[in-house]
Amino acid sequence: MNTTLLHRLWHWLTALTVLGLVGTFFLRKTFLSWRTNSRVIEEGLTAEGVEITAGLAKTLAKTIRAPMWEWHYYLGFALVVLLAFRLLLFLFFDDRQVVRSSLFGSQFRTLRSNATKHSAELAAGIHRARVYTLYLVVFGVLFFMSASGVLLCFDDSLGLSRELVESTKEAHEWVAWLASLFIPLHIVGVVFAELRVEPGIVSKMIGGSKE
Repeated sequence: MNTTLLHRLWHWLTALTVLGLVGTFFLRKTFLSWRTNSRVIEEGLTAEGVEITAGLAKTLAKTIRAPMWEWHYYLGFALVVLLAFRLLLFLFFDDRQVVRSSLFGSQFRTLRSNATKHSAELAAGIHRARVYTLYLVVFGVLFFMSASGVLLCFDDSLGLSRELVESTKEAHEWVAWLASLFIPLHIVGVVFAELRVEPGIVSKMIGGSKE
């Protein structure tokens, strides 16, 4: 795994960006949900003797959350830039090793053919292949999140049909839940690797390799 300064900067900036995206997504679905807050507004004003329509309460609830949701757009565009930068790292550094050493790569197939069964070399190769395969899955998820987010942001300009927008939005939200699940799994995996499989991995991602 590359732990150059550029790779580490990309890793931590992407981590902060994804945390921000997931955080704003959770706020939209929970505390700042227009469905919940429109009822609160409607019931609160009605209790004070002020009549308000459900439509106006919905508009007010969406207006309240709008500043927060603007940050989701900013972070989304930041993720697009970070992924483009990661693609450059892939092209100009030897990051193709990630693909070759994954479960689908040529190096892993060669290792399985040549390594002694139950050997330490094979065990390490299998672990590395699983980790690299997970990297590829995560990159795929992030690319889909970015692409679908851009489509949703510019749906009017692109002239997308209402059906396509709705299906894209649904897929975007499902992938967002998947990204939310990945965060705690990633933390658990890093702790496991630090303690059992690859001691020093955390310090490498912070200060770089000392080799």
